Formats: sequence, C-alpha cells, structure tokens
Amino acid sequence: METKVDFPKYIIENFSNELDKKFMEITDIFTKSMLKVRETYSFNIYSKGLALKEVEHDINDFISKYEIKKYKNNQRLFEYDVPFSLIGEWRELITQKRTATISDKSNSEALFTLTHSRFESIIEKLLDVYYKTFPNANTKKIENFTLENLKEFSSILEIGQYFHEQMVSQKIHEPKKKLFLWMKDKVGLDIDKKEYQLFELLYGMRNCIVHHDSIFDSRTAKLSKSWIKGNQFLVTSDIFYENWDCLFRLGHNMIISIWNNMGKSESIFYLSSKHYMNWTEYIDSSSMLNIVQYLLYSKMKRNVDDEIALKLHYCQMLKEIEENYLEILDEIEWTTKSEKYLIIKYGILDDIDRVFECMKGFKKNSTIEFSRQKIPLKLLLGFPYFNGVIDSPRFFNIYNEIFGKKAYKDFIINFQTGNDLSYLN
Repeated sequence: METKVDFPKYIIENFSNELDKKFMEITDIFTKSMLKVRETYSFNIYSKGLALKEVEHDINDFISKYEIKKYKNNQRLFEYDVPFSLIGEWRELITQKRTATISDKSNSEALFTLTHSRFESIIEKLLDVYYKTFPNANTKKIENFTLENLKEFSSILEIGQYFHEQMVSQKIHEPKKKLFLWMKDKVGLDIDKKEYQLFELLYGMRNCIVHHDSIFDSRTAKLSKSWIKGNQFLVTSDIFYENWDCLFRLGHNMIISIWNNMGKSESIFYLSSKHYMNWTEYIDSSSMLNIVQYLLYSKMKRNVDDEIALKLHYCQMLKEIEENYLEILDEIEWTTKSEKYLIIKYGILDDIDRVFECMKGFKKNSTIEFSRQKIPLKLLLGFPYFNGVIDSPRFFNIYNEIFGKKAYKDFIINFQTGNDLSYLN
C-alpha cells in the first residue's frame, strides 16, 4: 500500500511563496522516500519470518516422516543422520533455509545503505536551493576549469549552471563532520554531541557495508570499543531502525534549519509544524518527538497561536509515551488569547467533565481556529487530544445532543474508536 503524506490543499492555496513551496516539496519527497524504505524493510522481515516458518515446518516433517536421528558433534552442534537415498531432498530443504537467511542479510544491508542514499539525496536538494538563492556563498574555486572549457557551453546560463552543480557537488562530498559544521555556521543547524556520535557510528557501518563486505576496517573499528577490525557484523532490526530514526531526525532538522534561515515569512513555522503533525500515524514516536521538540525550541518566527498549538501537540506526544507533560502545559499563559484552546487542554488532561462543559457551550456548526485553520468541532473531537474522552459512555449523549445521531455514527467510522454501535440502531 502506497504511503500517502500529502499537504492539505489549503496550504497550497493560501501560501504562494515559491521558496516555501520548494521546501514543502523537498520535505514531502524526503518523508515519502524514507517511509517507503521503512515499509519495505518491515515487509521483508515479515516475509522472511513466513519463509523460515514454512521451510522449518517442512524440515521437521521430513525428520519425523523418515525418523531421522540427530546428535551433537564435537562443537556441540546438531548433525543429522540422513540416509543416502534422501540426501537430495534434504539438501534442497537446507538450501531453502539458507537462501531465506542469506537473502534477509542482503536485503537488510541494501535497505540500510538505501536509507543513507535518501539522506544524502535530501542534503543535495537543500544545497541546491541554498546555492541558487545565495550563489556567492561558496568561495571555493572550481578545479581545472580553463578557457578551453568555455567552448563546451553555448551560453552564460549554462556556465552558471555548471558552476552551481560543481559547488553543490563539492559541498556534499565533504566529510560529514565538516558539512554539519558548515550548516551550523550558515543556517544554525544544532546537532548535539550524542546525536552526531550515533550518526558517525551508523555512517561508519554504511561505509563498511559498501566497501568492505560488512567487515569492520581499522578506521571504523576505532568508533566503538565493541567493534573489532576484521569482524563481520549483521544489520539487525534494532540497528536498522536506529539508523532510520537517526537519519530521519537529522534530515528534517536540516530542512527546518535551512528553511528557517532562508525564509522571509512567519508561514515557515506553520507549514513545517503542520506537516509534522500530520505524520504521527506513520512515524515512530521518539523520532516525531525529537522533530517537534526541535521545532518548538528553534528560533523560528511564530505568533502566539502557533506557539500554543505546537506546545499542545508536544504535550500530547509526551503523554502518549508516558512522559511528564504538565510542565509544558503550565508554560502556556491561559489568557483570553488562549481560552479557545481550553477544550484541547482539558482533553489532554482527560478532564472529561470540563470537556463536556466546553462542548455544551458550542453549537452544531461551531468551529475552533487551530493552527491557523477553522476546524469544525465535530472533527476536532476526533484528534488524539481527546482519546481519553471519546470512549466515555457519556460522550455519545452529549455529542448526539449537539450534532445528531448520524454525525456520531460518521464520527465512529472516521476515527475508529472501537465503540459498540449496537445501541444506535
């Protein structure tokens, strides 16, 4: 099933800034490509499990059918006493098992490196936008370019495009540490020490897969005390997902930093934060939390409503992973400006009585302006903020009273609360 992470139409319609649109496109491309890699890996794990289960079942049937004896050899490994007449069938079964195991190793390595390719691809796209906007930002000389080379171009525009491509190429092929430092200086990219150390380890593994058949070389072995030169490693599920999460976070933090540095309007904050809020059903909670946290504590321009909306979303995410969110909630100054968000606050707190009290103050067609859009109340109540409320038996009575029985049926279908609908008939 194709992953869909599209921007809402109102964003495209209401924000005409071409630079913002370009960053929206870059963000969308990176997100979709990364999600597809993750989904492919998950499918491969599932398929491998089925394949191994099937072949192991066949092996056990073979052993049982022909009463094959097994024993431990000197290395305390199992060996099987298979009659000569059955050797061909036995080898076929063992080959099937070996093939399933080997293909899993190859697929895991391929998808591990593909994740890094997607990461480098987004860096290239970001540098492309940056140098097109600030063509004089790179003062490096293009090596080995002579007057003779000018004959290869038909116009000054082609020459300019060539120099642009060379600047991007030079920058992306720099050591990653140097590139990150450049981004910190130019666009304020903030990568903490632990995050960079993790990236360095994972990038070292990528290099060993690509260049050394998944065997630690002397340079990579120095990155970790547990890594020994000459040892071969496996890309386990834990390693793959840790790699994916790290690159996903770094990629989007780069987008945020460069977008914020280059943008000229407050819409940057809204566009980025809104898009991330739409990804929660696809992305691991810890990775999403890191990105939202980066947004929240960045120096991006924002108004009061933007600030409150993002903090409420951050609180909900902390709540879902059972972390303390009350301090963040208390940071919001609940003045007249933010009273319209009180129903969301009470939803996060699972304060059912106050949510219901707020609901009774609304009409059938009431809307709440949230994240710069007018959201019908009957839809807002399906947001994760109200997960602890909508399962209450009292919820139906009040919802039905305001919006009608049909609206509640639609609500249940749309948000799949799992409620028993028999009493609605």
